[in-house]
Amino acid sequence: MESVEDKKELLMKHVKQLREKFSGLELVKPGSGRFVVKGNLGFSVPYNGKVIKDDYDIEIEIPDDYPQSPPTVKELGNKIPKDADFHVNAYDGTLCLGAPLAVKRTFAQQRNLLWFVEKQVVPFLFGIGYKVKYGHMPFGELSHGSKVLLEHYKELFGVKDGFVVLEFL
Repeated sequence: MESVEDKKELLMKHVKQLREKFSGLELVKPGSGRFVVKGNLGFSVPYNGKVIKDDYDIEIEIPDDYPQSPPTVKELGNKIPKDADFHVNAYDGTLCLGAPLAVKRTFAQQRNLLWFVEKQVVPFLFGIGYKVKYGHMPFGELSHGSKVLLEHYKELFGVKDGFVVLEFL
């Protein structure tokens, strides 16, 4: 079992790796006691002969059981339109990076901040920037709410019937 110091040391290592690529991000510990990576995330992503170069002010909250669970992310600069089509959770303002199980499974492949930002946060923000500029998501769009959960489980289990998913669950 890892000690609190071991977890903190691992987090510091992951933050250092993250900052080597995304120098606008800083580790802070607000009054809530949880660690947060906060700052400006800039990126440039080529796609279909077009390039989306953008930056967002974000806050990545590190869960208490990191790296077992993925962080959550908020966009702080109000660049994401306040519209249900932009996949921001209304109840807490976190970005909806996908079905919760899909986010956990992707994060579990590497369990570090750089992987999380490169494989989940940047693609999400790229998609938003692309949609704002060109009117549609570049690689399809997930449904909202419980519908995305059902769609994810149907794909995961390789079935077409939602009732079969309920039986599995």
